[in-house]
Amino acid sequence: MLKKILFFLMVFPLTASAQVYIGCKDSSRVDPYHQCAECYQPVCGCDGITYRNACAAFYWGGLVGTTPNQQGVCENFGFDFVPNPVSGFSATNSCGNILNIFVNPKILPTSAQVYIFDVFNRLQYSRYLYITDNDRYGPGKGTPDDNLTPDFFASFQKGIYILVVGVNGEQKTKKIAKINIE
Repeated sequence: MLKKILFFLMVFPLTASAQVYIGCKDSSRVDPYHQCAECYQPVCGCDGITYRNACAAFYWGGLVGTTPNQQGVCENFGFDFVPNPVSGFSATNSCGNILNIFVNPKILPTSAQVYIFDVFNRLQYSRYLYITDNDRYGPGKGTPDDNLTPDFFASFQKGIYILVVGVNGEQKTKKIAKINIE
């Protein structure tokens, strides 16, 4: 048996990144039904996965609380748009701004481009943001686009829109819905 284990380790050696994950998760603790706040305050877990917030990392990811987790995203950037769907009557959510962009401190300072397109690929909104580690919320805490408020969306027709955020040539998209409440 020992020979098989040694052979396996010689053929498939553990990499430095794989060693970090040992003891990182406790799958018996995962509770996908646990209610976590909707706020997007990302945490880079010890398993290399970005979780929505510390609650999600603990309950949904099963990360052990004593392992190193860092505030912010694991990848170059992440963003969230809450509430979705949005209406002209939506109040600012309890988490703060509607759109927050989180950039990995390793690539700061940088710029971000924000675009909103309708389903006909017509540009509805465009903004350029310069992001530094001295932003209002500090490194790893997100840069808001203060222009995107519920009042801003009041003039939008109901329907589906595509939100595009680009950082350093990398783009990520989300669908957002505009509804009318009568």
